[in-house]
Amino acid sequence: KDPITYKTKYMRLANNSDLKQEKDKIKFDNARLLAKNYKKVVSIYESDLNSKSKIIRQITTAIWILDHFCIRVGNDTNSKSKDLNSGIGCTTLKLENVHLKELKGTKYLE
Repeated sequence: KDPITYKTKYMRLANNSDLKQEKDKIKFDNARLLAKNYKKVVSIYESDLNSKSKIIRQITTAIWILDHFCIRVGNDTNSKSKDLNSGIGCTTLKLENVHLKELKGTKYLE
């Protein structure tokens, strides 16, 4: 905290700092691991789409949307914001953001 204003101060690490580079390395190593196990992950979440647990179905539906529509994960946004550039990610997705359409007997998300 700032000793004068008592507000929390935030610092960003330089891109060339050892700590930042180590965190980036871990992030990309995790991405490589996911790529190696992608088919297994898909198999698991596809079977979980039919789970008896509502929470499991909700989580796997979010994963399915992320995978099939390549949208970002998302985060909390200011609901009062009128910013047109403010996007909606999977974690901030609401029922009114998703529309189900049917074409020739196949259902699609819009």
